[in-house]
Amino acid sequence: MRHLSLTLAAMLVAFTAWAEDAPRDVQAELLAFNDRFNALAADYDVEGLVGLYADTSLWISPDTRPVPGQQGASEVFSFMSAQQATNLHSVDVLEVSEDGTLAMMVGNADISIPSMNVEFTGTLQFVMRWSDGEWRILSDMYNVHEG
Repeated sequence: MRHLSLTLAAMLVAFTAWAEDAPRDVQAELLAFNDRFNALAADYDVEGLVGLYADTSLWISPDTRPVPGQQGASEVFSFMSAQQATNLHSVDVLEVSEDGTLAMMVGNADISIPSMNVEFTGTLQFVMRWSDGEWRILSDMYNVHEG
């Protein structure tokens, strides 16, 4: 019995070491990040959404000065939550650094604010950093499509 326990313990240590060295599927991580963003937006989870942004992030909106930190995200997501707005992101382009620690995500944001009778689509661009085992948004820049 003792031999079996030692064998199982050795196998567990070997598996843990292998799992830590296994290559990351960065594209899958980023798509899962986008899915998480969409789920938090659908739940109007302002704190969860703002938590996706680095403390030193930069919020870049059309026709306004960039806002450093999480303030821009907090203000926009708080407004959208109060209005029960929808914000659905899709991903069209993912670019990842060779070492897998930086990424750029480009896609569309479909926004609907029924209480204001407003709907629009825009292009979003996230620049992201892998840190402490998770992705964080370093900059969020978007524009609104005319028409």
